[in-house]
Amino acid sequence: MAGADGAGGDGQTGGSAAGGDGGELGAGNVAGTSGIAGVAGADAAVSCATPPPASPLVGWAAVHPLNPSGTTGAGDETPVHVTTTADFNNNAGGTNARVLYVTGSLTGQFYVGSNKTIIGLCGASLHGHLEMNGSVNVIVRNLAIVGFGVGDCALDPTYDPTIGCSSGLDAVSVYGGAQRVWFDHCDISDGTDGNLDITTGANFVTVSWTKFHYTPRTDNVGSDSTGGTGLASATWWEGTTTRRLTSAR
Repeated sequence: MAGADGAGGDGQTGGSAAGGDGGELGAGNVAGTSGIAGVAGADAAVSCATPPPASPLVGWAAVHPLNPSGTTGAGDETPVHVTTTADFNNNAGGTNARVLYVTGSLTGQFYVGSNKTIIGLCGASLHGHLEMNGSVNVIVRNLAIVGFGVGDCALDPTYDPTIGCSSGLDAVSVYGGAQRVWFDHCDISDGTDGNLDITTGANFVTVSWTKFHYTPRTDNVGSDSTGGTGLASATWWEGTTTRRLTSAR
């Protein structure tokens, strides 16, 4: 009897995995057949480098009396690839239309101006604090945003132990009259104060297909309560946390 076929290689991660070894010789000295070559991982690489399509825009970010098109971000501007916090802030500020493709894990404080589209690629994440103060016409998509307070508010550089977690920064702050802002397919977690706060005159904001969650932590000093027109569409609040997730006031 012929030997068993060799197992095929795993092509999901490498894109060039070799096929498995052939089976051992069978009883009649008949060589086993060769293993099937692994499927190339090129498709995975392409999907990682190319952002998935956006969801249909709904809610308040879709309408605005001064712009019937709603929130368009930077439109079809040529993307700029950013891989460091400095790259991000150098390209995200100001009012010039710009598309940012973010890769890797960036840490720090991130400031976004107007007319920007910010898209995460290949599991990109921002760790720290993302801020939009008076920003207009911004899209943030396919990005993980992790606050400073992962399991411990004292990790936040602005934390005051006499006040508690509320002394720290949000994972995301949208305020100061910011308008036409759209978060789509994001994962927002572990803001020291809140996860996503939309405050002080911010308006026409949509949050769609976005997950909010926290690493368990204790605030022994402050209370974990925090506080515009906005819509949260198909949004997931994970776990039993009832405070410090997202607020609009």
